Amino acid sequence: MTLGGFAMAHPAYVAIDGGGSHCLARIYDNQGQLLSEGNGGPASLRFGVDRIWESIEVATAKAADAIGLERSGWSGLEAALGLAGLVGAEDGELVASHPHPFGRLAVATDAHTAALGAFMGEEGAVLILGTGSCGMAFKPGEGFHSVGGWGFPASDAGSGARLGLSALRESLLVHERLEPASRLADEIMAYFDGQPGNLMKWQYTAEPRDYAAFAPLVFRHSDEGDHLATRLVNELLDEAEMLARGLLARGVDRIAMGGSIGHRIELFMKQRLGNRLKDAAGDALDGALLMAREPERFAPWPTDDPAD
Repeated sequence: MTLGGFAMAHPAYVAIDGGGSHCLARIYDNQGQLLSEGNGGPASLRFGVDRIWESIEVATAKAADAIGLERSGWSGLEAALGLAGLVGAEDGELVASHPHPFGRLAVATDAHTAALGAFMGEEGAVLILGTGSCGMAFKPGEGFHSVGGWGFPASDAGSGARLGLSALRESLLVHERLEPASRLADEIMAYFDGQPGNLMKWQYTAEPRDYAAFAPLVFRHSDEGDHLATRLVNELLDEAEMLARGLLARGVDRIAMGGSIGHRIELFMKQRLGNRLKDAAGDALDGALLMAREPERFAPWPTDDPAD
């Protein structure tokens, strides 16, 4: 079959990486060669299943349009979704049970697909530190093992949101002269016009990403030698190391870093973990492709396959 100048034989695959701000879709031929990609809106369970599927279909439509694949042909696509916000098999089944246009469907968290993609389906782990955090290890024959990832503020150690929360808490202490002066604290309090009450009201509606927005400020002041920022970054590194060692305790011997915070601290983590920290060979979409091609081998939960 020829679509848009590409030779594409069935079955073909669609890999989805869905996060809290957007999702990406990539369509591949049956040899695993990338044909096209598209993007859509948020695809995290926190926005609801209907919103997830709306975003997935928008992203898939953009990818399909790029190669001239009409919607009637989507039933020939075998799909795998790596989505943020899923907790367990029940959430995966909730997403999979929604009407969808694909021929076969596997659903997992974005941490599952990231762990698969990091070492292309071989043994290893990924530590994702972004707005939130999660560690996921994969061992062929044994499956997946996770650490953390239970949401902010109770969990998400080593994340941008936790770093931002710590910076806000400490800035209030500095403002009330309960802690030594800090340029970081001064800048944060200036954001709230020097009024603790403004910060208090802000947190009523603040989301994790709003807390994480202060993380770059902490890193900048740490680079400039601010004592408070340096302490907060060191505490974040301690939390990241704790998660990494938890993954190693699951029996894997290599870890790749993921997420904006993960990449920011990669050099420091290399000093702590040595040669057990490796560069990722692929990403979450590579992991989703592996899952789409071999769901029986890689999917963490039951799949939606009409042939079953």
